[in-house]
Amino acid sequence: MAVTLALSAACTPDGEKAAPAEVKPQAGGTLNLILRAQPDFLDPTQVYLTTAMNISRLIDRTLTTFKDAGGAEGSEIVPDLATDLGRPSEGGKVWEFTLKKGVTWEDGSPITCAHVKYGIERRFAKEYTNGPTYPSQYLANSENYKGPYVNKNNNGAGLSSIQCLNESTIKFILKLPVGDFPYSLTMPVWSPVPPEQDTKANYTNRPFASGPYKIAQQFDGKGGPMVLERNPHWNPSTDGVRKAYPDKINLIIRENQDEEVTDELIKDQGESKTSIALQTDATPNFVQQIVNDADLSKRAMSGAIPGTAYIGINTTKVTDPRCRQALILAFNKRRFRGMLGGSIFGDYATTMIPPDLKAYKKFDVFGVDASEEGAPEKARALMEQAAKDGKPCAKTLSANFQDTKRWQRAMSTVVEAFALIDITVKLEPFPARGYYTTAGTPNKQGDLTVGTWLPDWPGGSSVIQPNFDGRTIPKDRNTSGNYNFAQLNDPDINKKIDAAMAESNLDKQQVMWGDLDEEIQKKAPIIPVIHPKVLRMYGSKVHNAFMHPAFGEADISAMWVG
Repeated sequence: MAVTLALSAACTPDGEKAAPAEVKPQAGGTLNLILRAQPDFLDPTQVYLTTAMNISRLIDRTLTTFKDAGGAEGSEIVPDLATDLGRPSEGGKVWEFTLKKGVTWEDGSPITCAHVKYGIERRFAKEYTNGPTYPSQYLANSENYKGPYVNKNNNGAGLSSIQCLNESTIKFILKLPVGDFPYSLTMPVWSPVPPEQDTKANYTNRPFASGPYKIAQQFDGKGGPMVLERNPHWNPSTDGVRKAYPDKINLIIRENQDEEVTDELIKDQGESKTSIALQTDATPNFVQQIVNDADLSKRAMSGAIPGTAYIGINTTKVTDPRCRQALILAFNKRRFRGMLGGSIFGDYATTMIPPDLKAYKKFDVFGVDASEEGAPEKARALMEQAAKDGKPCAKTLSANFQDTKRWQRAMSTVVEAFALIDITVKLEPFPARGYYTTAGTPNKQGDLTVGTWLPDWPGGSSVIQPNFDGRTIPKDRNTSGNYNFAQLNDPDINKKIDAAMAESNLDKQQVMWGDLDEEIQKKAPIIPVIHPKVLRMYGSKVHNAFMHPAFGEADISAMWVG
């Protein structure tokens, strides 16, 4: 899933959860979450950014979910709405789940199999172009299904590959065996939606709650917060993950104010005492102060994000692989990372799959680790070869990135690095809010696009397939929903993605993903930059702030104030 880069002493540097505090958790109070931008969507059908998924877990429940823990334990899944992690048959091509008794909506009515089926069916409607495409990739007989809003939802039958055996038992029939299917079900796109509450385009403003919180106040578009209050019909006895300690949670937008937010949280006065910078890293000028001050470091969440920050090279525009390879060689990783704050904010990357995943394969296709400041001479030689063959590399490239001070500083180094090989980079930032929606519209995308990817679950399939499967690129290039920023559509790569997906032995499958990562990198579709780390401050009254590996930020559902 796509993330916004933004570290806390509640986690050790490798992201493991620290020893529990001596003080016991207490319920009540108000927790303030400081966001860099308003989430693009809260409609579970379209949620795909990490912060939105973290928030969504307070409002929406799914059949399975991740444990509320840091480090490796947080990558484990447990039943949520379901009684278990599923019952596979036919070699993993068919899966059945049973809903727990006593799970209800915010009005007290029961959550049924029909609600789960309907929620998933919404993803097939033409109205929803954003969000994960796993339902259409996995579910059988879905090629011609148009969603629940047309043809009376297939004359009342809906999608045939989702079957309700009774009110509480749901059966999924897949196109091919998917051994890690229960991991996919942690995503909001698989969560239930009651048809009678479906307001279509407006549902993102006020999704109907099945989790411990409901929306009491929406974002007003004028800088006012979103307010979450307790869902009185959430039954904690059916939920082994969410703690729901605060009475109220405020979502406060502070666009392009990283330095101000860091300064306020360091001072720890007033509302700052119960606030946490959910997305915003401490700015470079404060890092040494935080690291060297024992009291401040106790209020800083630090650790590695199991993901990759990269720059996609649009293969439909930069068509010659030698020109793309030249960009990889000329890129100055040291200066780029320095502008983000230095090594405390990430380790250099040469792969798309991060080292935390079992699928990770260590390789350095172009030998860039040996020249972290770039190798412009080697880049020039490749460009000269391309020119001799009548395929000269473009002298001007456009670059898309989030319009924040942090990314503006980092992208200035790209301009300087590529100037050394006589390429002019035109910086064309997109607003932070809606960035992945805008950048995910193929016709709006420039030559270079900055992205950060956190695996949807700890498997290579959730990295390689969404980022490099050409069949996920919208056919209508004016439609959003694309996460393949390289716009790579290679038939051979697509076939090998299918082969890896179909491998039922998960150990063998992970090896296949690592090999495929290396094969893809040889085609030079992206510049892997860093595997990120974070440093994020929170107030003295915020407790149990640890980084969750599934979201790359603090687990909201576990925190309490007092």
